[in-house]
Amino acid sequence: MNLKILMVSVAAMMAVSPAAHAMNFDFSFSNDPAQGNVAGTVYGEIFGLTNNATSLPTDVVVYFYPAGITPLPTAAPLDINAYAAYLGEFINGNGFTVTNGVITGDNYQIYGGNFDLDGAYNSLVSSDDATRVQNTDGLAGVTFSATPLPSTWTMLIAGFVGLGFFAHRGRKNRPSAIAAA
Repeated sequence: MNLKILMVSVAAMMAVSPAAHAMNFDFSFSNDPAQGNVAGTVYGEIFGLTNNATSLPTDVVVYFYPAGITPLPTAAPLDINAYAAYLGEFINGNGFTVTNGVITGDNYQIYGGNFDLDGAYNSLVSSDDATRVQNTDGLAGVTFSATPLPSTWTMLIAGFVGLGFFAHRGRKNRPSAIAAA
């Protein structure tokens, strides 16, 4: 009986839970020595993309960049929207195309080229344009991986709590072998 209740509860949670409308992605790109003058890799996260559409992110944050890119207005994490404002420039491009949870196109940059993730090249450049991590491999030169939204984690944890509750309740109501004998 408890197994039936458990299965009905899980099915109900799956039916009621809305599909995620926005997606976040981790990204990284490395320097091509023929293009940039600072060795290393830039790591960050793209927030709030729409699945199966082309959209601008709600924000892009760089969590790590090589120390040789100087000067930048702040140590990592570096908020790219705030960096554009610091430079007196603006975000340019169509954003990112997400197809079935995978980034299949990108065109996002600070006007003037201080940060780019686009079909031509990827770069993080100092405000004085003297130091940079850059490659010209376009979409192939950057690694994207989807990161779960907080609501996804909440639903997952709630599901495990529910499973634990029903498993505990099932054991509690089951007569013991000693009492049955």
